[in-house]
Amino acid sequence: IEQTGVTSTLLDVLRKAVPQIVGGLNIGVENGNIAGGATNGGAQIALRNTATLVLIDGQRAAFSPVSGTGGFQFVDLNNIPVSAVERVEVLTDGASAIYGSDAVSGVINIILKKNFQGAEIGASYGFSKPSLSGIYRSESAHFILGASTGKTNITVSGEWGKTDPLYMRDFSYTAPAFGTVSFAGIVNTAGGQFYQLAPSLNQAPDVTPTTLANLATAGYYKAIDSNAVGLIFDLAHVPTFANSLDKQLALFAFDHTISDTMSVKGSVSYAGTVSQYQINPQPIVLRINVANDPTTQNLPGIPITDVRAQVRNRFVDAGARIYNNDTTSIRGTVELDGKIGSDWNWAFASVYNTSKQTALGIGQILNSALLAGIRGGNINLTAIHQDPVKLAAANIFGNSIADFSSTLISYDARVNGRVFDLPGGSMFMAAGVGYRKEALSGSADKNSLFNPVTGASAWNNGVSINPFAAQRIVKSEFLEVKVPITGPKQNIAGLHDVSIDAAIRHEIYSDTTDPTVPKVSLRWLPFNDEFAVRSTYSKSFSAPTLYSLFGPTSSGATASFIGLQSYNTAGQPIATPFPALQGGQQSGANPNLKPSNSKNYTVGFVYSPKTLKGFSIAVDYYNIKETDLVGSLATSSTMVQDVERYGPASKFSQYVHLNDFGQLGGVQVTTPGQLHGNPANVYVDQFAANVSSQNQDGVDITLKYSFKTQYGAFDVQSTWVNIQSFQVEASSGQGFTEFSDTNGSGTLPKYREYTTVSWENGAYSAALSNTFIRSVQSSGGGPRVPSYTSFDLQGSIEVGKLVPQLRGLRMTVGANNLFNKYPPVDAYSFSSPPSDTGIYGSVGRFVYGNFSYKF
Repeated sequence: IEQTGVTSTLLDVLRKAVPQIVGGLNIGVENGNIAGGATNGGAQIALRNTATLVLIDGQRAAFSPVSGTGGFQFVDLNNIPVSAVERVEVLTDGASAIYGSDAVSGVINIILKKNFQGAEIGASYGFSKPSLSGIYRSESAHFILGASTGKTNITVSGEWGKTDPLYMRDFSYTAPAFGTVSFAGIVNTAGGQFYQLAPSLNQAPDVTPTTLANLATAGYYKAIDSNAVGLIFDLAHVPTFANSLDKQLALFAFDHTISDTMSVKGSVSYAGTVSQYQINPQPIVLRINVANDPTTQNLPGIPITDVRAQVRNRFVDAGARIYNNDTTSIRGTVELDGKIGSDWNWAFASVYNTSKQTALGIGQILNSALLAGIRGGNINLTAIHQDPVKLAAANIFGNSIADFSSTLISYDARVNGRVFDLPGGSMFMAAGVGYRKEALSGSADKNSLFNPVTGASAWNNGVSINPFAAQRIVKSEFLEVKVPITGPKQNIAGLHDVSIDAAIRHEIYSDTTDPTVPKVSLRWLPFNDEFAVRSTYSKSFSAPTLYSLFGPTSSGATASFIGLQSYNTAGQPIATPFPALQGGQQSGANPNLKPSNSKNYTVGFVYSPKTLKGFSIAVDYYNIKETDLVGSLATSSTMVQDVERYGPASKFSQYVHLNDFGQLGGVQVTTPGQLHGNPANVYVDQFAANVSSQNQDGVDITLKYSFKTQYGAFDVQSTWVNIQSFQVEASSGQGFTEFSDTNGSGTLPKYREYTTVSWENGAYSAALSNTFIRSVQSSGGGPRVPSYTSFDLQGSIEVGKLVPQLRGLRMTVGANNLFNKYPPVDAYSFSSPPSDTGIYGSVGRFVYGNFSYKF
């Protein structure tokens, strides 16, 4: 943790130090743009771009409240103070047999500092100079207090931190940014011909209404190609691409020895975080002169007669849309543990964790007020700059407010100990039971509520929230045994030490099916303790989210079925065409979802030769096959075509009905060719379903070498990760797509490396780190995104070793990304920014200094 030079968030520490953290599921403050609502400023982590369980001191934590609005489901690492972390344990192997849901690619267990003696204060300040303008800063301060009375230890810690936002306008790789056709002065015909207002005008002229072509002939507008329109308005002036983050974190931990055979420990933590990002003003698109809709005709200030023309605008003078997310998390734990005789241990633990979030959307446009302002003449939708007095009178702007809550209550009990002795050694066993309750809810102001008729909220293309509340209860039980097959004392050639670890877990869910998963591990030392072979086979699972089970559903019309092939009842193509009609479709949550499943295989070795003391190499091959992931079946047209051809034999037959939707009395087809005769009577269920699959494999290599010289002690550690394959099948039968060596599912490079060389001699220490990320293929079909290499350098001094009066004072200075390399840009990416800042970083050279003083 110290050598990363990162003090802002634990996510950034782990993304730097653990190369297995790759892909698009690792999102932190950099999610500060148009898709920011997926995390609302939270920090999500995933090993190998796959479901990963995050624990705090071995116990589960509540998910981020943003999942109550359909955002990602994750444990927010922003709630954990970096200064209070003692260490992080990372298990890169499937472990649901021990830990339950979400431990598909592994487990990240965050161990907090306890039993601290004395006091420590510290602070950190770092900055970076963006390539174009401005300055980026990150600041933090912390304290730790600890005391002991012999049988009782108490530790109190606190952390304050502040991180600036990153603006697209400040960086050469994020600005300028183009791509929109919706801004002030742009109109287009129903046929797609665009026109731009003449530069000398602020708004359309006050003339007798006529066609856009005539207005262009008169010099008021200029015809312009649609591709050229997208290169006029620079989207980079206003938006952030990383949130600001302010946090106040506190932790109280204690342990007390009750007797020689019993003790109690516990903790209470508080996390208050406020994140904020902003995006451009809302783009406005109004279709005018719609037949049989007088509200769209003869609008003031719009002298255009073209039928179904579109007038576009953005009220840039009114400022950005700002999204402020205020989150408070409180967590309490209590654990009793003790001994039964000399060979057995027991423990009982309970956790209460609640996290609440208020999401404020500033600068939303109320659609009814906008339309009234246009019709009343207070807003001229053709104008570049609105009359500020009239715009204020229109009163179109407002703030959306949404509240989300996530709660976890859990209890678990376990025992472990020696069962009996075998020739190869002692057999050990562990067993446990658990109970947890998860609750999730979301609500919003009336203007933000989803309207099932219109499919939107009262805001103009703005915040849309469905009121939501659900909970689940999970009961679990597990058993694990470790069996020695041979031991060193038996002195068997080639079988110096062999052991098997086997575990099984069963969980009972109140809202879905109940998985049972095993895990078997083999450890084999053929000759001595220098060389060890290890292998595992396991099954893991991830339970469906509460939102995907019980969230909202919506219904509407399918796309037109025109062009689909018709079939007779024997499944043979016929000439009768599908009429140009639409059916009905519904989508959203599905209470019948079941957990996704995975099979994990690993095999590898560790070699630590005695002839080269301090050196070791570990090589591990992994293979993860996931099925029943939640996804979408296919397009409605694809489903209808398949059922038309194959009838009840179609893989989609249970989702395509006649007369009504399936749960409302619809009936399934009985033969091919039943849909083309009356396609308006076809109803398609498009609910979330367990239809996706994902397969991946690769190799991890870790080298370590520690040695001492007359010039000091050196420690070298290098981890290389090879993603051999990462294949995704969006829906059953569609075929797999390869994402390894691409940025199509976040950046998944074939090779990624992180190496650190540290040195210590007396009061002085230093570290040089290197990150290498191989080039990847652009998912947009363009040239490869270049490889990326960066270096970090830091130096520290234990001042107290030089000045005894300052014993306990440590000072560090350093620079991350020493040579100021910005992330490589994908020229065929139209995202903002067009680079994966989650894996490459975002700020260029970051210079920092920090100190800690323990006394």
